[in-house]
Amino acid sequence: MSVDVDDRVAQTQRLLAELRTAGGADAVERDRLLTELTDLYAPVVSQLARRYGRRGVDHDELCQVAYIGLMKAINNYDLDRADLMPYAVATMLGEIKRYFRDRCWAIRPTRRVQELELRLAGGRAALEQDLGRHPTVLELADHLGEDPEDVSVAMQSNSLFRLLSTDAAVDGTASGTLGDRVAHDDAGFSRAEASAMIRAAVSSASLSERDRQIVRMRFFDDMTQREIAAVIGTTQMQVSRILTRTLAALRATIGPLTA
Repeated sequence: MSVDVDDRVAQTQRLLAELRTAGGADAVERDRLLTELTDLYAPVVSQLARRYGRRGVDHDELCQVAYIGLMKAINNYDLDRADLMPYAVATMLGEIKRYFRDRCWAIRPTRRVQELELRLAGGRAALEQDLGRHPTVLELADHLGEDPEDVSVAMQSNSLFRLLSTDAAVDGTASGTLGDRVAHDDAGFSRAEASAMIRAAVSSASLSERDRQIVRMRFFDDMTQREIAAVIGTTQMQVSRILTRTLAALRATIGPLTA
């Protein structure tokens, strides 16, 4: 229901005056007056909640936060002032911003980013009304008097309000969960990492060319000790001793790398 500004001001002043008169003597009458007064400002509450509703917080929840701010404004308002609206809006905005700052960050960015992110909502709404479209980062930065890069960081921080559960359905379908698309441990990664470390150790350790050749044939070419002995012209026992000595040197090299 649309209410003329003058009518709203007059109704507000009347209701506030009656609330002051009622005091705590008549709880039922006081509740009735408060309900009538909050209903008068319900469209403003809803509008403010929608302005900040792009951050993953439920609209009704934001309305409740705004109503807390409205009640604070009603309780603290000076009847000698002409209009409750500016004071109420400022108080509700302060309550919403405090709510986001203190309770809604899943991952908390710097205070500077938090404050700029909160200013973006008001700046975006004002520019959308003037431009008739979504403003660009440069337009927002110019409107707020901020660096475009800082504005971009603040816009991206919006995603830190709510983290997705790995059990959530992908795209709202039953085809699978987000966790199904998250990388998982694979034994192949461990083997590849171990192989890379061994190769690095073989290159850096103080091994003779023959020792390196034996290591390559045994562990990379998968040759048996007997086959290696035949290639280098020695006994299998000698190959075994060389491998034992060489592996001890490699462990000494790899040990600090894996600590």
